[in-house]
Order: sequence, then structure tokens, then C-alpha cells
Amino acid sequence: MRVLVTGAAGFVGQHLLAHLKAHGYEGIPAEAPGRGAEGMREVDVRDREGLDAAIRELRPDGCIHLAALAFVPRTWEQPGTAFEVNVVGTMNLLASLRDYVPGC
Repeated sequence: MRVLVTGAAGFVGQHLLAHLKAHGYEGIPAEAPGRGAEGMREVDVRDREGLDAAIRELRPDGCIHLAALAFVPRTWEQPGTAFEVNVVGTMNLLASLRDYVPGC
């Protein structure tokens, strides 16, 4: 089973990928451009077209969505960005999964 993990470069994402691998799953790490390590797919959840292209190519069986702005002081400093990533990005991801891999 192929599992897309958004926000994979974060603390939880790194541990989750190791856990998935230890249990026989193929973790597909994805992170915002410029934030991920080598081997991670760059995906900006705010970019619906780019997200659609990634989902069509990767065709995950499952998805664990961790991509978010979670540091509260930053969300207060950049409320528009926080809304775009946390709300619009989540909606974009759900729509892409629905449209291209509805069984995910």
C-alpha cells in the first residue's frame, strides 16, 4: 500500500514514515517546496494544478495529511498564509484525491 504523507519533513512526518516502512507500507514523502529533504516530492498544497499533477502521477492508496502551519505565533503574524495552507490547502488535497484517486 502506497501512503502519501504531506508535511513529511516535520517531526511527526519523519517518525510516521519510519513506522510505515517498518510495517510494510510504502511511504511517499511530500513537503512544501524548499522544506523537504532529498527524495521528498515537492508539493505545495495551495497550488491545485501542481497538486493535481502530483496526485495523478503518484496515485496513492492512502494519505496522511500533516502539512500545516502549526506554530501559533507564526499564524498570528501571517494569518492569510495560515488560512491558505491549513484550510485551502486541505480542501485542495481532498478535492485532488477525490478527483484522481477516489478510493484513497
